[in-house]
Amino acid sequence: MLRIAGPDYVTEVLRQRPDVLEPVLPLTLVELAARLGHPVSLSRALSRLPQPALEVLEALAALGPHTDETALAELLGAGTPARREALDQELDRLRRFGLLPPDSLALEPLLAEQYATPLQLGVPLKAQLEHRTVPELQKVAAAWGVTGGKQPRRMTLVDALQQLFADPARIRTEVAKAPRALLETLEQAAFGLRVPTGYGSFYGVTARGGNDREQALTWALERMILVRRDAFSVQMPDPVALALRGVGWHAPFTPKRPDGEWQQLQPRQIDSSASVAVGAAHQALSDVLRFLHGIPLKRRKDGAVGARELRRLAKAVGGAPERIPMLLGLAYAARLVELHDDLVVTAEGLEWAELEPAQALTAVLSAWMTLPDIPADQEDLTWLPSDRPGVPDLRRTMLHVLAEHPCAAAQATTLHDLLTWERPVLLGRSLYGPIDGAPTGVTIQVGWDGYDTDGYDMDVQDESPSGALEAMLTEAAFLGIVAEGALSSLGQAMVSGAEEDGASVEAVLQTLMGEVQREVVLQADLTATVLGQAGGALTTTLDRLADRESRSVAAVWRFTPASIRRALDTGAVAEQILADLDAISTAGVPQPLNYLVRDVARKHGSLRAGSAVSYIRSEDESLLAEVAADRRLRAHQLTLLAPTVLASTTSLDGLLEALRSAGYAPVQEGAGGATVLERAHAPARKALRDKRSAVVTVPRTEQDDRDLVTRLMAAPDSHRSLLHLGHTVIDSTMIREYTQALGQNAPLF
Repeated sequence: MLRIAGPDYVTEVLRQRPDVLEPVLPLTLVELAARLGHPVSLSRALSRLPQPALEVLEALAALGPHTDETALAELLGAGTPARREALDQELDRLRRFGLLPPDSLALEPLLAEQYATPLQLGVPLKAQLEHRTVPELQKVAAAWGVTGGKQPRRMTLVDALQQLFADPARIRTEVAKAPRALLETLEQAAFGLRVPTGYGSFYGVTARGGNDREQALTWALERMILVRRDAFSVQMPDPVALALRGVGWHAPFTPKRPDGEWQQLQPRQIDSSASVAVGAAHQALSDVLRFLHGIPLKRRKDGAVGARELRRLAKAVGGAPERIPMLLGLAYAARLVELHDDLVVTAEGLEWAELEPAQALTAVLSAWMTLPDIPADQEDLTWLPSDRPGVPDLRRTMLHVLAEHPCAAAQATTLHDLLTWERPVLLGRSLYGPIDGAPTGVTIQVGWDGYDTDGYDMDVQDESPSGALEAMLTEAAFLGIVAEGALSSLGQAMVSGAEEDGASVEAVLQTLMGEVQREVVLQADLTATVLGQAGGALTTTLDRLADRESRSVAAVWRFTPASIRRALDTGAVAEQILADLDAISTAGVPQPLNYLVRDVARKHGSLRAGSAVSYIRSEDESLLAEVAADRRLRAHQLTLLAPTVLASTTSLDGLLEALRSAGYAPVQEGAGGATVLERAHAPARKALRDKRSAVVTVPRTEQDDRDLVTRLMAAPDSHRSLLHLGHTVIDSTMIREYTQALGQNAPLF
């Protein structure tokens, strides 16, 4: 189909569905077609469709693969020029997404299979006819007055019945003859209700006797106006249900976006709140990194950071525990922290702390835009990164919707209604839309199994719509992208091209954060005060030498013996500390601070402590001296503490193994001096490691896609084996490239 459709069609499909090009490019059109039809890729495409496109898909599934645009327009009520134009636009959208061929209305087969009961029309007639025997088909045909000849063949009967049920007028004429006891049942069944039946209605459609309701059900079963679903219920075939809904009934089609209510605000009011938010966000992230640089967070056995560790971090940085998962998620997205046995700061995180505030926060904003997670959306007080593929698209859609209403805040339900129209699947709606016109009090049952399910077995989002959206807005407000419920100037810069032009975002941040202060006022009470936003280098110097006391408009640090001692512990000397302070001070170093630095430096190092993980003891001093001088044991840093004691920084097991490899015969000694017998040790638990790929994806251009399509069109259709993996399809010859692109060292299978 792709080859017949042509290169322009294929190029547009690739532009709309770039996921089929990852992690390695397809080799042939056959492989590309298999990727486009893969359930995961289809689900991602559906998650990016607006509500009217999904409504058209459901209508097409109801009409079947042999329908035409006239029947589709009639079913959707697209009789006016405006609605017909809207229908054409949605059909064009579906073709651009590769969900419809250029010259047909036949759905992708796997997608069509997901609609077991489109428009809640009941059971498919086709499946009912295929599973009936020839005598059963003859009885149905006879009930309608249709003859198939003296010896009718199965296909003849099926074709005749399909033509019969394709005539809505004939169905309505026949149903008008139905027994009165059946009228209410038929009205309910026409809108998808599975109707409960009595005991006798299950055991033979020709059974006579019983009450009026049983006789009425028998009449309908004989004509396949109703069919048996199980021992206790009947349901209506789809063409009968569609005919009985009436000539004026139309399937839902809502091409017009909801309007909603918006409250206009002053730009100065919005950016004032955004200014406070961006400063607080930079400070909060800086505090988290500073804490983690000294004390990493421990992980639980399941890999998550638990509530105890989050509360410990919250207490240290002065924030609410519920906000910590969001801070960690943002830091993780920007690669400022990483997961090993503990949660630790990366080299990028240390460099980030030295950046100017606007530049540092720009990196976080860029990472947030592509983050496939909503870290603020946590059910309990734990944190572990997750992957929700549709989140970046939902986030961009939310910002674009807000950008369409400058300086305006949406009412409580307005934004949710708009996003539900723009991205229904991402906000929890199934492929089945609501059906209007059902009788009062009727509970509609949808899905092949008759339960409240969408029949959709693909990988789509099923999150709480209000919770996910509220958490996303919380993150945007924390970062200053949204303020007072409206998009700030920072948010406008991000919508207009933050991902391609980070400099514009950085410029807006610099305006919001104000002039960066590069000097500090050092006072005689051993405090340092910065009015306004402190620069990255200034903040790093003060955090290294002092303890922060306040985080208001004026940031205050206090110098203490403990803070100066911490700096000395890192290798600094008194003269260098005083020189650093003098370089950032507006009026030199006060005498009390000078005295404090020199006094702490004078006492520093008078006591010395070292690390000794293991020791060697022997009454034979000459043997111990020989061991200390043995070149083969130099790596274990043996230190003679006394004539009969050697200390080592190597673990006891490692030291014993090294001594035995060198030809010695040591034994292990317990705390009381007794010999410890060797025993087998259980293997150590494998550490949990950060699984983020180190592969950097270079953005593709439209010309790249055109060049790829040209190569695919020129390549012959290969019949080599295609491997259907969990989330894509690849040629078997690309296994090595596939695993390398994923950044994996382990075998694929």
